[in-house]
Amino acid sequence: MNGSRSTSTLDLQPWQRVSAAIGIATYEPGKDTCTEDVLKRADAAMYQDKVAMKAERRD
Repeated sequence: MNGSRSTSTLDLQPWQRVSAAIGIATYEPGKDTCTEDVLKRADAAMYQDKVAMKAERRD
């Protein structure tokens, strides 16, 4: 392993861990009138994922 030490994410401080929040939404005919509607729902989903990840770090 090129002399590098394998570290469990449990051994890292919260600010040392890499994470990514994602939000996914698909176009729903009859509900969405423009692409902005889809992006708003994707953004809301990403925010919910972000909140859940922060709560998980505190546990």
